[in-house]
Order: sequence, then C-alpha cells, then structure tokens
Amino acid sequence: MLVRSGFAFFLLLAGCGASEEQLRARAAFDLDCRESSLRVIEIDDQTRGVRGCGQRATYVERCKQQASDCTWVLNSKVEVGKGK
Repeated sequence: MLVRSGFAFFLLLAGCGASEEQLRARAAFDLDCRESSLRVIEIDDQTRGVRGCGQRATYVERCKQQASDCTWVLNSKVEVGKGK
C-alpha cells in the first residue's frame, strides 16, 4: 500500500508544473527578445523573473484543476532598462 501511494505521488509530481521551456517561449514573445538572450531568476516556487534585451518581467505559474495543465502568466508590466 505504501509503495503504491509513493508511486502515485511520484507520477503526480512528474506531471506537475509549467516548464522553463514554456516560460522562455512566452517571455521571448513578450519582451521581443531571443530565448537565448533571456535570463530566468527563481523568485519563489511559482514566480520567475525574466531579464533580456534590456527589459524585465515577472511571471506566475497558473494551473487549472489538473496540476498537469499549467502555464506561465505575465504578472507585471514589462520594464525597460531595469537591472542587468
């Protein structure tokens, strides 16, 4: 029973969350910047900062009822010339 519960928990975690690849694609569009020029900073478990091409933005992970259906949502204005 414990082994089955552990395996089910592992499967649940494996399908959770939005990927960094999704974040980079979305940020590249929002910042009008190549993905290779982006720097991703983890702010907390569900928040990432993205910097690139002299701009920065904050994204929050949002999930529908199923944890496997998640995406990154822009949670700030795109700021120009902030930080390096």
